[in-house]
Amino acid sequence: MNKKKRYLILYSIVLIMVTSSSHMLYAKLLSKQTYTNRNYVEITVEKGDTIWNISLKYTPKNKDVRKTVYEIRKLNNIDNSIIIPGQIIKVPIDN
Repeated sequence: MNKKKRYLILYSIVLIMVTSSSHMLYAKLLSKQTYTNRNYVEITVEKGDTIWNISLKYTPKNKDVRKTVYEIRKLNNIDNSIIIPGQIIKVPIDN
């Protein structure tokens, strides 16, 4: 392979890597922006509370409660549905 072809291949690989990296970074920034622009309240978890019953309390009538459960878990970096009394969590609210 001549020198010109090697540079072209190398340039192409670098361009693909930079482009894909910038797309991943942009997607990550957008996902974070979703929650930084929303309003939320901080509540202290009490004995017997679950993410589901907290979601039922704060979900508007025209919204699916499962979406609120998902948003609470995402906003608080909760991988499962376990919350403990005394824990402070953010709950998204709609204005």
